[in-house]
Amino acid sequence: MPFFTERNHLRKEKEKTYSINPYAYNLILDLCKEYFINLSWLFSTYCQEDMAYIVDYNEYELIKDLKFEIPSLIKDDDIFRPKIIHNAFDGDTIDDYDQYSILDLVEYIFARCKDYQNNWYHNYFNHFHIVFTKTKKTRNEFKNRLNALFEKLGLLYVLKGNGEIERIVSNESILNKLKEATRDSLDCSLKELINQAVSLYLKPDSSNIQLSLEKIWDAFERIKTIYPNLDKKESSNQLIDVISTGNENYKKLLRNEFDQLTTIGNEYRIRHHETNKIEIADIRHKEYLFNRCASLLLQCLQFIKD
Repeated sequence: MPFFTERNHLRKEKEKTYSINPYAYNLILDLCKEYFINLSWLFSTYCQEDMAYIVDYNEYELIKDLKFEIPSLIKDDDIFRPKIIHNAFDGDTIDDYDQYSILDLVEYIFARCKDYQNNWYHNYFNHFHIVFTKTKKTRNEFKNRLNALFEKLGLLYVLKGNGEIERIVSNESILNKLKEATRDSLDCSLKELINQAVSLYLKPDSSNIQLSLEKIWDAFERIKTIYPNLDKKESSNQLIDVISTGNENYKKLLRNEFDQLTTIGNEYRIRHHETNKIEIADIRHKEYLFNRCASLLLQCLQFIKD
């Protein structure tokens, strides 16, 4: 139930962010640790009296595996917990940490966790013998709790049913329409480039934005050759004619947009990486360019299908 300040719109709107600070990181880690026992079929601690029975997860074996699977998660042979150290004179100091490693841990657990039930209680050693079932309730519970925590913390991520974490983006409807528009495309390479671009754009690590930008621009260059019986310039002009549906003003607007995006692709470090190319340092600029190119591609595909 919403609290008083929420019901009466007196609470400051929660900041939405992709940045996982140490506080949020540790809360996600706490939730993950609750499900380590669901990995005990893989990393097992056995009953001292009868080694046929699993009683808990084996922390040493789990961390040993995580050291290879998610190296930046482990420090000094343990799962690292970043801290903020407060100092009245020198200001706050934040531990150096990889914020995305905690999201890797979430996906790691989702892929490996199994439902279990307590079989019988061993009085002498004060533990349960556990057995694993074929149901998958734990995965769904973990997903729902994790997404509720993301929402509570204002983190713009969501754990999907396939076990992958994606960014929540404001242009999700455009991206869905773009993928839908490529579904029946006869150009398999164009479809693959667009699907790769969208998939990379939604991934949490900011380094994927650059890769998504490259792929979406590759798709733009590809669609300009959609008419294989024409050379690239003629094919591009034919495409503009089709989209403009005889409207000369819109044809002029489209040709200008095609020319501008082509120039951006040639002069900025998107598809080409020579030293004389203009760097795009700010991720917000990359997102803008991605969405601009994606919108034009969607427009093209909608008319090509017609």
